Amino acid sequence: MKQLFIFVSLLLICQISFSQLVTFPWNGTYGGTGTNRTYSTTVSGITMSAAINNSENVWQNSSPLYIASGTFPPGSSGCSAITATNQGVYLGTDWTTNTIKTITTTISFSSPVKGPVDFYLYDVNDDGFGSWLDKIVISGTNSATGSVNCYNVGTACVQTGGSVTGSGTATLTYNSGQSSACTCWGNNHVNVGTSSDCISSVTIRYQSGNTSYNNPFQYVIISNLTATIVSNTAPSGITGNTTICNGQSTTLTATGGTSTSQWFTGSCGGTLVGTGSSITVSPTTTATYYVQNAATACSAASACASTTVTVNPSPTAPTISASGPTTFCSGGSVTLTSSSVTGNTWSTGATTQSITVSTSGSYSVSLNSGGCSSTSATTTVTVNSNPAAPTITASGPTTFCSGSSVTLTSSSTSGNTWSTGATTQSITVNSSGTYTVSYVNSNGCTSATASQVVTVNPTPSTPTITASGPTTFCSGSSVTLTSSSVTGNTWSTGATTQSITVSTSGSYSVTVNSGGCSATSATITVTVNSNPAAPTITASGPTTFCSGSSVTLTSSSATGNTWSTGATTQSITVTSSGTYTLSYVDASG
Repeated sequence: MKQLFIFVSLLLICQISFSQLVTFPWNGTYGGTGTNRTYSTTVSGITMSAAINNSENVWQNSSPLYIASGTFPPGSSGCSAITATNQGVYLGTDWTTNTIKTITTTISFSSPVKGPVDFYLYDVNDDGFGSWLDKIVISGTNSATGSVNCYNVGTACVQTGGSVTGSGTATLTYNSGQSSACTCWGNNHVNVGTSSDCISSVTIRYQSGNTSYNNPFQYVIISNLTATIVSNTAPSGITGNTTICNGQSTTLTATGGTSTSQWFTGSCGGTLVGTGSSITVSPTTTATYYVQNAATACSAASACASTTVTVNPSPTAPTISASGPTTFCSGGSVTLTSSSVTGNTWSTGATTQSITVSTSGSYSVSLNSGGCSSTSATTTVTVNSNPAAPTITASGPTTFCSGSSVTLTSSSTSGNTWSTGATTQSITVNSSGTYTVSYVNSNGCTSATASQVVTVNPTPSTPTITASGPTTFCSGSSVTLTSSSVTGNTWSTGATTQSITVSTSGSYSVTVNSGGCSATSATITVTVNSNPAAPTITASGPTTFCSGSSVTLTSSSATGNTWSTGATTQSITVTSSGTYTLSYVDASG
């Protein structure tokens, strides 16, 4: 009984590739000793390796060995020569104990091959025992998981009681049936898998069928294997910027690459750094990148294309120093200076070492050297707006006369500075001038200045009144009052002349007006006394009399009399004709 196990691997081919049908021959050198023998051969970059194990260390006729077309297998008699179809590895054995023994040949491919894996089996019983049974079991494994099916089973020379089972299934089994010496058991053709399969290994187990006999001589020939190998076409080159500055990146694109292309550093197949037709890399030192089209289920990875990315060092990032605070009020400025004397490019576009800025913003400077640049940390400048000028409110008219005052009040409750030096919200002023105030807000910014003009007009000198005579007199008289000011007079009588004549009692004053201001004199009192009633004259006798007589005339006023004769007595005696008059001055004069 013989068993052949064939394992294959499956994978969709999605790379740029080409296929070729190749033959893997057994005509090389066999390695190993004793029970375990080895063999390998490489065709078109794919290595077929075989591990051959004899469960009992008994090999006949120097096997395993290669049997070429037209030759006879060693130890066979009466059998036909091997044809080109059957030439391959000869495995001969003479198992020495009455137990089931096996020769297991495990064939593997360095990269899965595309099915079918095609070969022939030639098996001969040459032990002279017609009742000997042998069996061959064949199985296969694909490149993913699970097994593949075996097809194209030949049935020539199957003996009585023999069978072939499992065609199209994972395991194909040949049972030889009863045979006689030198009886051909079959020139059996086997296909493992189909063109849809990617096969990674095939196992052929040659096995005794019973334990009835000792020292049966058996051999099997496994022909050269044919299969289709799929080769990947390597990318033809790599495009992209290959000179960068430290800290920069570059995108490399494989010409002829695919979505499964593999990128490496160190060597082709070294450290995997990415997949796809393009990768973006940011090396810190000069590095070589390799790309290959990746292996598929039925193909090995392609050769690599490579390119070297040269990394030029970036200059040390400059630092920015400020000439003063970077937060200030509108109208101010600050000078920012790069630590590098040359090669500067500011975020404003300036290329000088220093820039003076007066607007808010984030400022940075880049240093360029050898095509590479580095950028400073940003410096933030904050320019606070100056507040609007305060308003000034006056407590009254701002034009007034000397001796008065006005209170000026700022609309800002705090932070005020007046032109007088005062820092209060309000000031009281009594002199002419322009008074200004500004204030500092919470950001420390000073407002524009508000102003208020105050005009203080001088008060004229107080006038004096000069009287032309006594200010006390009798009814019928008058007095002239004169102001010391030639102009601007307004008398208490309403007169606006320099002088007035008064004949009535009263208090008189004069006010002098100049520039809206006035001064009033002291009052002067004029007293006008009423004249007394006329006195009466009493005659002592008749006022008509003869010459030689007289009459005495007496005033009704005891005092203050003045007679027309000049007498000042109360009585006069007259002896001559005439009109005699009398007046008197009373106690008020």
